[in-house]
Amino acid sequence: MLGLFVLLSILVGSTYQYEVTSFYDLISKTRNWTHCCNDPFVPQHILDQAEHNTNLCFERFPNNLLCFDHCWMRLFGILDRRERFVKSALLEYLGKDVVLGDENDWKKNVTERFVSECLAELTNSTGFCNSDSRRMGVCYWKKMFEACPVELNGGTCNF
Repeated sequence: MLGLFVLLSILVGSTYQYEVTSFYDLISKTRNWTHCCNDPFVPQHILDQAEHNTNLCFERFPNNLLCFDHCWMRLFGILDRRERFVKSALLEYLGKDVVLGDENDWKKNVTERFVSECLAELTNSTGFCNSDSRRMGVCYWKKMFEACPVELNGGTCNF
């Protein structure tokens, strides 16, 4: 699996730099995103589902990243029959009501806007293994980690 996802690269000395390509790459491999933002994003049950999805999809598509991504999103049930994103289903996992933190937490104020912006950037391709799943993951988490306040280690991820 490490060959499929490049998450770590060793820099000078013992400093690590993570290349974050999407939510599941990050949490499935590290279960920790404090190197990008020291602020928990989602509850444990979503982390558990992400790990489950990762294991199933890697077993099915060990050498095809686009199919893996698509499988992963499909298992969360956020793609419709035409393999397009269903915003309401996506917000069940990433929306304001799910994201950890109090009502005024920085994450709660931006998550739904970021979901909308990223969905607007998709090509709306149809069919299994299309690239929209990868685009959505990269777009959303890049926006989230870049929005993370500096005092919480924000802005330190490389994409």
